[in-house]
Amino acid sequence: GSILVICDTSPQVMILPTSIFDYLQQTDDYYFPPVTASYLRLVRLLIFAASVLVIPLWLLAVRERARLPADFHFLLTDKKFAVPLFLQFLIIEFAMDGLKMASLNTPNTLSASFSVIGGLLLGEFAVESGWFVPQTILYSAFTGIANFIPTDIELGYSFKLIRITLILLVEFFGTWGLLSGL
Repeated sequence: GSILVICDTSPQVMILPTSIFDYLQQTDDYYFPPVTASYLRLVRLLIFAASVLVIPLWLLAVRERARLPADFHFLLTDKKFAVPLFLQFLIIEFAMDGLKMASLNTPNTLSASFSVIGGLLLGEFAVESGWFVPQTILYSAFTGIANFIPTDIELGYSFKLIRITLILLVEFFGTWGLLSGL
């Protein structure tokens, strides 16, 4: 039940209607046994959803510390930070995109090493200098790796923009900002 839109002299085909689940499919889903394919698709879906929600939910928990159950207080930061948390996440998002672009312009033999070493050195220096707290590095690293899950790079960037929007909504409007953003 799909419609294919084929444009003259274009190598691309648009499939209509489509949903987010279509973008999270991979070719291997059809070659693995059903249980394995279903498990992997579920993992992709949950990790990708978590990559959008982990940072805004953590910011909301830090912002509304009193509403968080005592069992989850280990998630919060006790360190003092010079840069506001939402700004830390925005800086890291831009820095990760910068590292990604730099690795694209680096020769293939050096690109993976350059990205990993650059990220580790910059992250450690940022925490030691007091700019960032370790949790911002941890959650940003998780979301950065999770952005490689979809095979469509445009989907990864759209989820990144949704995450940035949710971060800003949580910072300025709290719980109502998160709910309206969702």
